[in-house]
Amino acid sequence: MVVARVPPAASSYKRALARMRRGDKITASRLSGDFALPSDLNQPLAFIAAGVGIGPFRSMLQQIVDHELRCDIVLIYVNRRTKDMLCDEVFEKAGPLGLRVVYSLTDEEHV
Repeated sequence: MVVARVPPAASSYKRALARMRRGDKITASRLSGDFALPSDLNQPLAFIAAGVGIGPFRSMLQQIVDHELRCDIVLIYVNRRTKDMLCDEVFEKAGPLGLRVVYSLTDEEHV
């Protein structure tokens, strides 16, 4: 899944992403990091994400939901405003399986 925010004055790259449809192919290179769940979900985990950086965590949480895996995960999710938050439906489904979400908003004016 590609997660991106496309603002009104988007770059050509973001506009091309917005035009994509299900089944379109993309090529990615130089991916890095470990975006997989650990084999032992009995250990407590903390996920920290901001904005669209929720993408890799959303994928792992969807795996937990799809396979009904028990977990002990606290997700700290930072956004500027409430309307910027993504993936609530996955968080709700993962809650009964052991996910706790802590929300943090940085733009107090728009809370």
